[in-house]
Amino acid sequence: MRLFAQRTKLKVSKTLILAYLAFSLSCIQFEESELDPSSLLSDLRLLQTANEFTAKDITSYSIPSIGATGLINGTEIYLIAENLNNLNPLVATFTSSGKSVRIGSTTQISGSTENSYTETLTYVVSARDNSEKTYKVKLFAPRTVSASNLKAWFKGNSLSLANGSNVSFWADSSGNSNDVSTASNFPTFLANAKNGFPAVLFPGGVDRSLAKTGGTDLNTTAHTILTVFKPVVAVNIVIISIGTGGCGITDKVFQILNDGTINTGVCNAYSINLSSVLNSNTYYIAAVSSINNTGTPFLFLDGTSTVGTFSGNGSLTYTNPNSNMAIGKRAVDNSSFFNGEIAEVLYYNTNLSVANTQTLICYLSKKYAIPVSSSCF
Repeated sequence: MRLFAQRTKLKVSKTLILAYLAFSLSCIQFEESELDPSSLLSDLRLLQTANEFTAKDITSYSIPSIGATGLINGTEIYLIAENLNNLNPLVATFTSSGKSVRIGSTTQISGSTENSYTETLTYVVSARDNSEKTYKVKLFAPRTVSASNLKAWFKGNSLSLANGSNVSFWADSSGNSNDVSTASNFPTFLANAKNGFPAVLFPGGVDRSLAKTGGTDLNTTAHTILTVFKPVVAVNIVIISIGTGGCGITDKVFQILNDGTINTGVCNAYSINLSSVLNSNTYYIAAVSSINNTGTPFLFLDGTSTVGTFSGNGSLTYTNPNSNMAIGKRAVDNSSFFNGEIAEVLYYNTNLSVANTQTLICYLSKKYAIPVSSSCF
Protein backbone atom coordinates (compact mmCIF):
# COMPACT_ATOMS: atom_id res chain seq x y z
CA MET A 1 0.00 0.00 0.00
CA ARG A 2 2.82 2.41 0.88
CA LEU A 3 4.61 1.79 -2.41
CA PHE A 4 1.41 2.18 -4.40
CA ALA A 5 0.56 5.48 -2.69
CA GLN A 6 4.02 6.87 -3.30
CA ARG A 7 4.30 5.89 -6.96
CA THR A 8 0.82 6.93 -8.04
CA LYS A 9 0.58 9.97 -5.70
CA LEU A 10 -2.95 8.81 -4.91
CA LYS A 11 -5.00 11.62 -3.29
CA VAL A 12 -6.20 10.25 0.03
CA SER A 13 -7.59 12.07 3.02
CA LYS A 14 -5.29 13.47 5.68
CA THR A 15 -7.15 11.40 8.29
CA LEU A 16 -6.46 8.17 6.40
CA ILE A 17 -2.76 9.00 6.03
CA LEU A 18 -2.37 9.78 9.72
CA ALA A 19 -4.27 6.64 10.70
CA TYR A 20 -1.98 4.56 8.53
CA LEU A 21 1.11 6.18 10.05
CA ALA A 22 -0.17 5.57 13.56
CA PHE A 23 -0.74 1.89 12.74
CA SER A 24 2.69 1.55 11.13
CA LEU A 25 4.52 3.13 14.05
CA SER A 26 2.61 0.99 16.55
CA CYS A 27 3.98 -2.12 14.86
CA ILE A 28 7.62 -1.07 15.19
CA GLN A 29 9.65 -2.91 17.84
CA PHE A 30 12.06 -0.32 19.22
CA GLU A 31 14.91 -2.73 19.64
CA GLU A 32 18.12 -2.13 17.78
CA SER A 33 18.18 -5.61 16.29
CA GLU A 34 14.64 -5.36 14.89
CA LEU A 35 14.54 -1.68 13.78
CA ASP A 36 13.98 -1.31 10.04
CA PRO A 37 15.58 2.00 8.93
CA SER A 38 14.08 1.80 5.46
CA SER A 39 10.59 1.47 6.91
CA LEU A 40 11.08 4.48 9.17
CA LEU A 41 12.44 6.54 6.28
CA SER A 42 9.46 5.61 4.16
CA ASP A 43 7.05 6.61 6.93
CA LEU A 44 8.80 9.96 7.32
CA ARG A 45 8.55 10.57 3.58
CA LEU A 46 4.85 9.83 3.71
CA LEU A 47 4.42 12.25 6.61
CA GLN A 48 6.32 14.90 4.64
CA THR A 49 3.97 14.34 1.72
CA ALA A 50 0.99 14.84 4.05
CA ASN A 51 2.45 18.12 5.35
CA GLU A 52 3.10 19.38 1.83
CA PHE A 53 -0.48 18.52 0.92
CA THR A 54 -1.85 20.92 3.59
CA ALA A 55 0.93 23.58 3.64
CA LYS A 56 -0.22 27.18 3.02
CA ASP A 57 2.25 29.58 4.64
CA ILE A 58 3.95 32.74 3.43
CA THR A 59 7.52 32.14 4.56
CA SER A 60 9.20 35.37 3.41
CA TYR A 61 8.09 38.76 2.10
CA SER A 62 9.94 41.85 0.90
CA ILE A 63 9.74 44.83 -1.46
CA PRO A 64 13.27 45.02 -2.93
CA SER A 65 12.75 48.31 -4.79
CA ILE A 66 12.43 50.21 -1.48
CA GLY A 67 14.72 47.97 0.58
CA ALA A 68 11.92 46.83 2.90
CA THR A 69 11.83 43.35 4.43
CA GLY A 70 8.61 42.13 5.99
CA LEU A 71 8.43 40.85 9.54
CA ILE A 72 6.03 37.91 9.74
CA ASN A 73 4.11 37.63 13.00
CA GLY A 74 1.58 34.83 12.72
CA THR A 75 -0.69 35.85 9.86
CA GLU A 76 0.35 39.51 9.95
CA ILE A 77 3.21 40.91 7.88
CA TYR A 78 4.43 44.47 8.22
CA LEU A 79 7.13 46.49 6.50
CA ILE A 80 8.63 49.88 7.38
CA ALA A 81 9.95 52.32 4.78
CA GLU A 82 11.01 55.55 6.46
CA ASN A 83 12.35 57.16 3.28
CA LEU A 84 9.42 56.35 0.99
CA ASN A 85 7.69 59.53 -0.22
CA ASN A 86 4.66 58.04 -1.97
CA LEU A 87 2.61 54.87 -2.10
CA ASN A 88 2.73 54.20 -5.81
CA PRO A 89 2.15 50.53 -6.75
CA LEU A 90 5.04 48.28 -5.77
CA VAL A 91 6.14 44.72 -6.56
CA ALA A 92 6.71 42.29 -3.70
CA THR A 93 8.96 39.24 -3.62
CA PHE A 94 7.69 36.38 -1.47
CA THR A 95 7.92 32.65 -0.91
CA SER A 96 5.02 30.38 -0.06
CA SER A 97 4.51 26.72 0.78
CA GLY A 98 1.07 26.70 -0.85
CA LYS A 99 0.12 25.93 -4.42
CA SER A 100 -1.14 29.47 -5.19
CA VAL A 101 -1.45 32.97 -3.73
CA ARG A 102 -4.06 35.59 -4.57
CA ILE A 103 -5.43 38.99 -3.54
CA GLY A 104 -9.13 38.99 -4.29
CA SER A 105 -9.37 37.25 -7.64
CA THR A 106 -5.89 38.31 -8.80
CA THR A 107 -3.19 35.65 -8.69
CA GLN A 108 0.00 36.94 -7.11
CA ILE A 109 3.31 36.18 -8.81
CA SER A 110 6.41 36.86 -6.72
CA GLY A 111 8.61 39.52 -8.28
CA SER A 112 5.98 40.40 -10.88
CA THR A 113 2.55 41.46 -9.58
CA GLU A 114 2.10 45.13 -8.64
CA ASN A 115 -0.10 46.23 -5.74
CA SER A 116 -1.05 49.52 -4.11
CA TYR A 117 -0.09 49.70 -0.44
CA THR A 118 -2.37 52.59 0.50
CA GLU A 119 -4.47 50.11 2.49
CA THR A 120 -3.84 46.78 4.20
CA LEU A 121 -3.49 43.97 1.65
CA THR A 122 -5.21 40.62 2.21
CA TYR A 123 -3.34 37.65 0.75
CA VAL A 124 -5.05 34.24 0.49
CA VAL A 125 -2.76 31.21 0.25
CA SER A 126 -4.29 27.97 -1.07
CA ALA A 127 -2.90 24.56 -0.15
CA ARG A 128 -2.89 21.48 -2.39
CA ASP A 129 -5.88 20.11 -0.48
CA ASN A 130 -7.69 23.41 -1.35
CA SER A 131 -7.71 24.67 2.24
CA GLU A 132 -6.84 28.37 2.62
CA LYS A 133 -4.97 30.72 4.96
CA THR A 134 -5.30 34.51 5.04
CA TYR A 135 -2.44 36.96 5.66
CA LYS A 136 -2.65 40.72 6.27
CA VAL A 137 0.19 42.85 4.85
CA LYS A 138 0.75 46.48 5.86
CA LEU A 139 3.41 48.94 4.70
CA PHE A 140 4.19 51.77 7.13
CA ALA A 141 5.69 54.81 5.40
CA PRO A 142 5.57 57.84 7.74
CA ARG A 143 6.69 60.33 5.07
CA THR A 144 3.47 59.69 3.17
CA VAL A 145 1.31 60.93 6.07
CA SER A 146 0.63 64.69 5.77
CA ALA A 147 4.16 65.11 4.44
CA SER A 148 3.93 68.86 3.86
CA ASN A 149 3.16 69.40 7.55
CA LEU A 150 6.03 67.31 8.95
CA LYS A 151 8.39 70.07 10.08
CA ALA A 152 10.77 68.28 12.45
CA TRP A 153 11.66 64.61 12.84
CA PHE A 154 14.30 63.28 15.20
CA LYS A 155 15.18 59.57 15.08
CA GLY A 156 17.76 57.76 17.15
CA ASN A 157 18.57 55.57 14.15
CA SER A 158 19.60 58.64 12.13
CA LEU A 159 22.64 59.03 14.40
CA SER A 160 25.83 57.20 13.42
CA LEU A 161 27.63 57.08 16.76
CA ALA A 162 29.28 54.54 19.02
CA ASN A 163 27.41 53.48 22.13
CA GLY A 164 28.03 55.92 24.98
CA SER A 165 29.15 58.76 22.69
CA ASN A 166 28.22 62.37 23.30
CA VAL A 167 25.39 63.65 21.13
CA SER A 168 26.29 67.15 19.97
CA PHE A 169 24.06 67.27 16.89
CA TRP A 170 20.73 65.63 16.04
CA ALA A 171 19.76 66.14 12.40
CA ASP A 172 16.18 66.88 11.45
CA SER A 173 15.07 64.02 9.18
CA SER A 174 12.04 65.94 7.88
CA GLY A 175 14.20 67.84 5.39
CA ASN A 176 13.47 71.26 6.93
CA SER A 177 16.88 71.69 8.57
CA ASN A 178 15.41 72.17 12.04
CA ASP A 179 18.48 70.43 13.46
CA VAL A 180 19.16 70.63 17.20
CA SER A 181 22.59 70.75 18.81
CA THR A 182 24.67 71.71 21.82
CA ALA A 183 28.28 72.78 22.30
CA SER A 184 28.58 71.39 25.84
CA ASN A 185 26.73 69.36 28.48
CA PHE A 186 25.93 66.61 26.01
CA PRO A 187 23.26 63.92 26.21
CA THR A 188 24.42 60.35 25.54
CA PHE A 189 23.86 58.00 22.60
CA LEU A 190 22.47 54.54 23.42
CA ALA A 191 23.04 52.14 20.53
CA ASN A 192 20.50 49.50 21.56
CA ALA A 193 17.76 51.13 23.59
CA LYS A 194 14.51 49.56 22.38
CA ASN A 195 13.98 46.65 19.96
CA GLY A 196 17.49 47.10 18.58
CA PHE A 197 16.99 50.80 17.82
CA PRO A 198 19.01 53.65 19.37
CA ALA A 199 17.87 56.46 21.65
CA VAL A 200 19.32 59.57 23.25
CA LEU A 201 19.75 59.55 27.04
CA PHE A 202 19.05 62.80 28.89
CA PRO A 203 20.12 62.69 32.56
CA GLY A 204 17.67 64.59 34.73
CA GLY A 205 18.34 67.49 37.04
CA VAL A 206 20.78 69.17 34.68
CA ASP A 207 20.52 70.77 31.27
CA ARG A 208 21.57 68.22 28.63
CA SER A 209 19.12 69.50 26.03
CA LEU A 210 19.61 69.93 22.30
CA ALA A 211 18.37 73.22 20.87
CA LYS A 212 17.66 75.10 17.66
CA THR A 213 17.68 78.89 17.37
CA GLY A 214 15.26 80.25 14.80
CA GLY A 215 13.37 77.14 13.72
CA THR A 216 11.56 77.10 10.38
CA ASP A 217 7.80 76.65 9.84
CA LEU A 218 7.04 76.06 13.51
CA ASN A 219 4.72 79.04 13.86
CA THR A 220 1.22 77.56 13.66
CA THR A 221 -0.98 77.49 16.74
CA ALA A 222 -2.20 73.98 15.90
CA HIS A 223 0.28 71.14 16.07
CA THR A 224 0.62 67.38 16.57
CA ILE A 225 3.57 65.80 18.36
CA LEU A 226 4.38 62.09 18.44
CA THR A 227 7.19 60.68 20.51
CA VAL A 228 8.72 57.44 21.79
CA PHE A 229 10.28 57.92 25.21
CA LYS A 230 11.21 56.22 28.47
CA PRO A 231 11.11 58.40 31.58
CA VAL A 232 13.44 57.61 34.46
CA VAL A 233 11.58 60.17 36.52
CA ALA A 234 8.09 60.53 35.06
CA VAL A 235 7.14 63.89 36.56
CA ASN A 236 7.73 67.52 35.58
CA ILE A 237 9.63 66.75 32.39
CA VAL A 238 9.52 68.29 28.92
CA ILE A 239 10.14 66.27 25.77
CA ILE A 240 9.94 69.14 23.27
CA SER A 241 9.30 72.87 23.55
CA ILE A 242 9.09 75.64 20.98
CA GLY A 243 9.32 79.35 21.75
CA THR A 244 11.12 81.57 24.23
CA GLY A 245 8.79 84.53 24.67
CA GLY A 246 6.69 83.28 27.56
CA CYS A 247 2.91 83.20 27.93
CA GLY A 248 1.01 85.44 25.56
CA ILE A 249 3.76 85.36 22.95
CA THR A 250 5.31 81.98 22.18
CA ASP A 251 5.69 78.82 24.20
CA LYS A 252 4.50 75.47 22.88
CA VAL A 253 5.35 72.44 24.98
CA PHE A 254 4.79 68.75 25.53
CA GLN A 255 5.17 68.61 29.30
CA ILE A 256 4.34 65.91 31.84
CA LEU A 257 3.57 67.37 35.26
CA ASN A 258 3.91 65.91 38.76
CA ASP A 259 0.32 64.64 38.89
CA GLY A 260 0.52 62.90 35.52
CA THR A 261 -1.19 65.75 33.67
CA ILE A 262 0.14 66.42 30.20
CA ASN A 263 0.21 70.09 29.24
CA THR A 264 0.36 71.16 25.64
CA GLY A 265 -0.60 74.07 23.42
CA VAL A 266 0.53 77.67 23.53
CA CYS A 267 1.61 78.39 27.10
CA ASN A 268 -0.07 75.20 28.39
CA ALA A 269 -3.45 76.23 27.01
CA TYR A 270 -4.67 72.65 27.30
CA SER A 271 -4.49 70.10 30.08
CA ILE A 272 -4.92 66.39 29.38
CA ASN A 273 -5.29 64.35 32.54
CA LEU A 274 -3.92 60.82 32.61
CA SER A 275 -5.53 58.15 34.76
CA SER A 276 -2.27 57.75 36.66
CA VAL A 277 1.31 58.96 36.71
CA LEU A 278 3.50 57.30 34.07
CA ASN A 279 5.68 54.40 35.17
CA SER A 280 9.40 54.99 35.40
CA ASN A 281 11.75 53.03 33.12
CA THR A 282 8.93 52.08 30.74
CA TYR A 283 8.84 52.95 27.05
CA TYR A 284 5.73 54.78 25.84
CA ILE A 285 4.33 56.03 22.56
CA ALA A 286 2.56 59.36 23.01
CA ALA A 287 0.74 61.48 20.44
CA VAL A 288 -0.80 64.81 21.37
CA SER A 289 -2.65 67.40 19.32
CA SER A 290 -3.26 71.02 20.19
CA ILE A 291 -5.66 73.35 18.44
CA ASN A 292 -7.24 76.68 19.23
CA ASN A 293 -10.33 77.08 21.39
CA THR A 294 -12.70 76.09 18.59
CA GLY A 295 -11.89 72.40 19.07
CA THR A 296 -10.76 69.72 21.49
CA PRO A 297 -7.22 68.38 21.85
CA PHE A 298 -6.54 64.68 22.19
CA LEU A 299 -3.85 62.42 23.55
CA PHE A 300 -3.01 58.88 22.52
CA LEU A 301 -0.88 56.99 25.00
CA ASP A 302 0.10 53.58 23.59
CA GLY A 303 -2.91 53.83 21.31
CA THR A 304 -5.50 54.66 23.97
CA SER A 305 -7.27 57.97 23.39
CA THR A 306 -7.86 60.59 26.07
CA VAL A 307 -9.71 63.84 25.38
CA GLY A 308 -8.31 67.03 26.89
CA THR A 309 -9.90 70.24 28.08
CA PHE A 310 -9.15 73.92 27.50
CA SER A 311 -7.76 75.34 30.74
CA GLY A 312 -7.75 78.99 29.68
CA ASN A 313 -4.09 79.59 30.51
CA GLY A 314 -2.18 82.05 28.37
CA SER A 315 -2.65 82.99 24.75
CA LEU A 316 -4.07 80.73 22.07
CA THR A 317 -2.38 82.61 19.23
CA TYR A 318 1.14 81.64 18.26
CA THR A 319 2.83 84.72 16.80
CA ASN A 320 6.55 84.12 16.24
CA PRO A 321 7.24 82.70 12.74
CA ASN A 322 10.75 81.46 13.57
CA SER A 323 10.86 80.23 17.14
CA ASN A 324 13.53 78.48 19.12
CA MET A 325 13.11 74.76 19.73
CA ALA A 326 14.54 72.46 22.39
CA ILE A 327 14.53 68.70 22.89
CA GLY A 328 14.79 67.76 26.55
CA LYS A 329 13.76 70.94 28.36
CA ARG A 330 11.35 73.86 28.43
CA ALA A 331 13.10 76.58 26.48
CA VAL A 332 11.07 79.52 27.75
CA ASP A 333 12.56 79.41 31.25
CA ASN A 334 15.30 76.78 30.90
CA SER A 335 13.56 74.30 33.20
CA SER A 336 11.82 70.91 33.44
CA PHE A 337 14.82 68.98 32.13
CA PHE A 338 13.89 65.62 30.67
CA ASN A 339 15.15 62.60 32.62
CA GLY A 340 15.21 59.45 30.52
CA GLU A 341 15.51 58.24 26.94
CA ILE A 342 14.01 59.71 23.77
CA ALA A 343 14.05 57.44 20.72
CA GLU A 344 11.96 59.48 18.28
CA VAL A 345 10.03 62.76 17.96
CA LEU A 346 7.81 63.87 15.06
CA TYR A 347 6.46 67.43 14.96
CA TYR A 348 3.62 68.46 12.60
CA ASN A 349 2.49 72.07 12.32
CA THR A 350 -1.14 71.04 11.95
CA ASN A 351 -3.76 69.12 13.86
CA LEU A 352 -3.56 65.66 12.27
CA SER A 353 -6.71 63.62 11.86
CA VAL A 354 -7.25 60.75 14.27
CA ALA A 355 -6.81 58.28 11.39
CA ASN A 356 -3.43 59.74 10.38
CA THR A 357 -2.32 59.89 14.00
CA GLN A 358 -3.22 56.23 14.47
CA THR A 359 -1.24 55.31 11.35
CA LEU A 360 1.85 56.99 12.78
CA ILE A 361 1.30 55.37 16.17
CA CYS A 362 1.23 51.99 14.45
CA TYR A 363 4.47 52.80 12.61
CA LEU A 364 6.15 53.57 15.95
CA SER A 365 4.57 50.52 17.58
CA LYS A 366 5.91 48.12 14.97
CA LYS A 367 9.32 49.78 14.83
CA TYR A 368 9.94 49.72 18.57
CA ALA A 369 7.84 46.65 19.49
CA ILE A 370 5.65 48.62 21.89
CA PRO A 371 2.13 47.13 22.05
CA VAL A 372 -0.75 49.51 21.44
CA SER A 373 -4.42 49.08 22.14
CA SER A 374 -5.62 49.85 18.62
CA SER A 375 -5.46 47.50 15.65
CA CYS A 376 -2.80 48.33 13.08
CA PHE A 377 -4.12 46.08 10.31
